[in-house]
Amino acid sequence: MDRHASGAVLTASIDRLDFLSPVRLGEIVVLQAMVNYAAKTSMEVGCRVETEDMATGTRRYVTKAYLTFVAVDGQGKPRSIPRLELQSDDDHRRHADAELRRAERLRAAGRVGGTKSS
Repeated sequence: MDRHASGAVLTASIDRLDFLSPVRLGEIVVLQAMVNYAAKTSMEVGCRVETEDMATGTRRYVTKAYLTFVAVDGQGKPRSIPRLELQSDDDHRRHADAELRRAERLRAAGRVGGTKSS
């Protein structure tokens, strides 16, 4: 279940994932996620991954990833989701960056120009 989509979503893609440093045994993995972009039925979620040393509370940034999800109805068919309400300059920057990544994903998938409205 996804809050922005107000229902079930399916994972459509995960961009390249490279770890900057390893996650060590005994560390807690902390994920911070935010919806960066929403199209008609799909959305990009940026995920920042940190580890936390349980003994010291020290956190380390280890990787980030961009995931694309598609909202689906009870029959598994794509359904519409709300547009994002961009308020801050940071919201606008993340949205613009995500729009460029989306265009590149569509080109790579052979859907140049976003002919399918997902």
